[in-house]
Amino acid sequence: MEISVQNPRTIFENGRAKYVAYQLSLKNCFPVLPLDDTDHVWRSYREFHLLRNILRQRHKNLCFKEKELTMDPTFRLFFQSDLSFEEILKFHHGHYAEDFIKNIWQTNGITRQLEQVEENNSIEENLISVGEAHHLLNK
Repeated sequence: MEISVQNPRTIFENGRAKYVAYQLSLKNCFPVLPLDDTDHVWRSYREFHLLRNILRQRHKNLCFKEKELTMDPTFRLFFQSDLSFEEILKFHHGHYAEDFIKNIWQTNGITRQLEQVEENNSIEENLISVGEAHHLLNK
């Protein structure tokens, strides 16, 4: 598996640099792994640390073997969807319906296309507020 981190962009809020986001590209060299190639995901450095902590918590007895990690749904959502990290945390804590996650894979991880897949549910119903994200991060 080849993962490249490239195209750093400084994200500004109110005229001040807030953080740097990086474009992630994933190339799956192992056909047995259920990962598609991607290049549309942007993540901050802080999100990498959060992912590492989740994976270490979930896989305590592993020495981070590649196959086990790439099969983890949190890993897949991080590298293959445009969900925010707060939304990924919400999934990790069981706040999404299974159908919502299945639909993410049907749209190749691009949640902007979910409206076409889920005509009866709006994306807003599946998002969390900043306050909820802060609560989840501080558990």
